[in-house]
Amino acid sequence: TIRRHRGDGLRSIQIELPRVMRNLEDRVASVNAVADALSFFLAAHFAVPRIELGIRTFDDDKDVPDDLRVFSGAFHKYTRPFGVPILATSSVPDDKLNHATNVLAEYLDNNEDGVVDDARVLQALINQGAFLVMPNSENEMGKLERNFEDWHEAGWSRGQDLFGFECLPSDSFDATLEEVWHLVSVGWTTAYPASFSYEPG
Repeated sequence: TIRRHRGDGLRSIQIELPRVMRNLEDRVASVNAVADALSFFLAAHFAVPRIELGIRTFDDDKDVPDDLRVFSGAFHKYTRPFGVPILATSSVPDDKLNHATNVLAEYLDNNEDGVVDDARVLQALINQGAFLVMPNSENEMGKLERNFEDWHEAGWSRGQDLFGFECLPSDSFDATLEEVWHLVSVGWTTAYPASFSYEPG
């Protein structure tokens, strides 16, 4: 049984499994198999709008999503590829914020078809309150640390930093590839702990 929940357009789909499937000993594996099949079905049969990668600022308060307002006192601008926030201070150039945004988007949607490659990974990131912060320097990062508790209390508990000076440098390794991957790894280890957990064994 599939029930669709509508608000402004389709917001969620609730699946009720048959009683026989709910009573199976391996029902967890069965549920995962159904979820995988449904993900492919939705991707093949529903139009997905292009993901918004543009930079927004906290200056226009009425357009800031409620869940991001807790960041407005510390950051000047943000992007939100697939719902995962990247927040930058005013001293971080737009091209660096755009670069980090595109790296995160491509890690989640490697074939660039506008649909995340693994919905479980994305949902794990969102459920854990994953976000990336971009101060321009270590000194700026130090000033941001006083906000950590407020962010955590607001539900943003899995943060990763990326300094502006180490993003898209002209003469050294681009740390964006590493730091953004640290954030994405949270989704993989949570969604597939048996395969990607940091714990031994």
